[in-house]
Amino acid sequence: MRFRFCKSGFTLIEVVVASVIGMFIMMVAVSTLRTVSAGRERIYDNTAAADELRFAANLIRCDFANLYRDKIDDMKLEGGIGSDYGSAGSSVTFWATSTVSARTAAIEGDLYEIQYLLQESNGKQVLMRRLCPIVGSEEEGELAMGVMTAIAENILAFELRYFDGDEWLTEWTTEDKSIPGMVEVSLAASMEHDPKRLMSKTFFMSFPRLRYTADKVSEVDSDGEDEAFEVGAEGSE
Repeated sequence: MRFRFCKSGFTLIEVVVASVIGMFIMMVAVSTLRTVSAGRERIYDNTAAADELRFAANLIRCDFANLYRDKIDDMKLEGGIGSDYGSAGSSVTFWATSTVSARTAAIEGDLYEIQYLLQESNGKQVLMRRLCPIVGSEEEGELAMGVMTAIAENILAFELRYFDGDEWLTEWTTEDKSIPGMVEVSLAASMEHDPKRLMSKTFFMSFPRLRYTADKVSEVDSDGEDEAFEVGAEGSE
């Protein structure tokens, strides 16, 4: 008996169809990977920006909560649209107490001059915190110095407003020997990988233990309690 062996293979059409299907699967896989990578990058940017804003807001709240309030004549709180140290936005300078030393191996008390302002560094807007110890014999020029620390990067806006009892002001000076009833702080940050996307945070601070002495002071009720400006410090992201 004779056996016949038939050799069979893929036709040209089958090879073309298989190649097209393989390319389609590859394109879908690459697109999925890009989507997952972009989503992960977006989540990272959101988390990083939120952490930066939260850290800055908590530090500002803490410093304002320790505002030096022994005497109105001896306290300092000044804010406005300043150009100190190259700042293009708002800046605020005040005296506060702190148990954290600004310099290592140096004799310091617990009274410091603190300033917040925006500075440009390596093409980025950075929120800076200046901490200068007050020992008691400093001149005005010496108080302009201090230790500068970067608090948050990619900050596009840092704005403060001060409530005097009647209206919100963008500037506050110590000439009136007074303290605002409330301070509003607004921060806006851009994303690291997508500068067009922004995240903002706004919060309020009041001084319930220190009655401000502007002309429009809050009245004290019969129980001796201050009626004005018990505002929480919640922000929006």
